[in-house]
Amino acid sequence: MKKILLLVITLVLSITLTGCIYEGNCDCSEVRFVLEGNNVIEITTGESYTEPGFNAVMGSVNLEDSVTVTGTVDNTTPGVYFIEYLLEYNSEEMTLLRAVVVSETTVVMDPNRILYDGTCDDVEIHYIDLGAMGDSTLIDCGDYEIVIDAGLKSGGTNVVVPYLNNYVTDGVIEILIATHPDADHIGGFVGLSGQDGIFDAFEVEIVIDYGYVKSTTTHEQYAELRDTSGALICSGDDALNSNNLCQPYFTITEDLILRVIDTGHYDGEDTTNDNENSIVVLLEHGDLSYLFTGDAEFNAEYIMANNLSEVDVYKAGHHGSNTASSTALLDVINPDTIILSVYFPEDDDGENGYGIPQQDSLDRLFGYTSDIYATGVNGNIVITSNGTTYSISGSINDTLFKDSVWFSTHRTFPTS
Repeated sequence: MKKILLLVITLVLSITLTGCIYEGNCDCSEVRFVLEGNNVIEITTGESYTEPGFNAVMGSVNLEDSVTVTGTVDNTTPGVYFIEYLLEYNSEEMTLLRAVVVSETTVVMDPNRILYDGTCDDVEIHYIDLGAMGDSTLIDCGDYEIVIDAGLKSGGTNVVVPYLNNYVTDGVIEILIATHPDADHIGGFVGLSGQDGIFDAFEVEIVIDYGYVKSTTTHEQYAELRDTSGALICSGDDALNSNNLCQPYFTITEDLILRVIDTGHYDGEDTTNDNENSIVVLLEHGDLSYLFTGDAEFNAEYIMANNLSEVDVYKAGHHGSNTASSTALLDVINPDTIILSVYFPEDDDGENGYGIPQQDSLDRLFGYTSDIYATGVNGNIVITSNGTTYSISGSINDTLFKDSVWFSTHRTFPTS
């Protein structure tokens, strides 16, 4: 890699130090077209490439709109990548070139190192009511915040960003988790066109996500923002295997740990079903534990069950769909409380178009606890945990799901 780097430096400097490469009768003395930052940039795998930009002017005329930037950097694969800057002005062309060298890191982070130097006697877990189908959760410990998913683009801009502004007072999200590429989970990281999503509204330090490419506009927009955010990017497999500065668990404080749970489906293992590829994490706070499974379904649940034990609170998989929350998982985690992230429209039908949560999945869930809450009934659900006990509060009400008007109208409580 050192030899390659020396060759690259020689090549790039021989080009850029001449001032410009041009075609036609361009007078370089009249145009200032230079790169900001270094001509050669070195990063390690997992580290985001942040584009330093360029300066293009002729006298007092700003020529930046006349510049086209091409080239990409794959920060997961060691190699040399070139970014080309083409200035087209008055039928003339000038070109600058930057090299980005991605080398494989040999550093392994210690997952036991404490990440947060502040204190938080209470940890708050916010299951955000999006007013639509989708998922978004905030874990708040003092000035240390973890965000899991962000709903649709509209939900991110209109609901999640304003909600987070009340808690992310330092403007930094320490860990962002995108469980899988469904639009109702990652759209809010992008936000509506011309308006702030999560990446635009906050600085992000670490991204943990599904680790593969999905051919959707929402994924492409998400990936572009992620890759230019400056965050450390970790796929599920990177985290489990401590690759690229990633960690299988994060020790936030001495008694607050976030663990990535092996499901056997990370990084697109099942490319026919994005739900099964969901990142699954377990939050441990003192004697308590909180499980988040995204939209993971039965196959992933069978595997994750081997890596789990009883949990106190379980956010029901896939919004309470009958494709998740299998008895194989529930028998192991045996939750005391279950949270449903689900939407109920205010219309004559009251169903969300998916029939979620379905009766058979509810029958399974109620077989373990009747202490079930739903964002579509309770609004924003906040669990306050002190490491020994926890309390639950809804922004609209604290009604148990089984006692709600919606439930009595649309579902039945199992009798046995």
